[in-house]
Amino acid sequence: MIGRACLGVLLVLLSCTVGGDLGEAVNESALGSARQAQSVLDAGTADAAAPVASNDCCTTSSTSGCSDRAVLACVCQGDAFCCSDEYDGVCVTQAQSLCGLSCDPRPPESDCCAPSDVPGCTRPEVQACICDIDPFCCIFRFDDNCVNLAAARCAGACGEVSP
Repeated sequence: MIGRACLGVLLVLLSCTVGGDLGEAVNESALGSARQAQSVLDAGTADAAAPVASNDCCTTSSTSGCSDRAVLACVCQGDAFCCSDEYDGVCVTQAQSLCGLSCDPRPPESDCCAPSDVPGCTRPEVQACICDIDPFCCIFRFDDNCVNLAAARCAGACGEVSP
């Protein structure tokens, strides 16, 4: 099973030209996703009467959707999950790469020892170490896996690390 982060990267890569039988399969899959997203939108998730989400489309949320209806409709055309389940880092990436949304980079919030919904952490030497190991931590969000990697593989990240 492909993780949500990998799916976002895969969608961006697949937006390039794909040919042959694979291209037809990708186009059919994308068409199915677009139809699913449209049915979610038609059901009211992003219509004018639905409540507007509080997060902007550059910010993740544990709930579905974001506050810009045009961007949300664009994102949901490619990924119905963003309208039905959770507006996560993949949705933010799609808003930027597929829908042209410009998001100002957010400064890191994590001290490298606690998870954060914002990419990176506040200690540059630990951030450089962890981003070499797992770029997800500096592109999408600094999650529990990033904290565990920092503690295990980056010297002195979260207290003393035994040799």
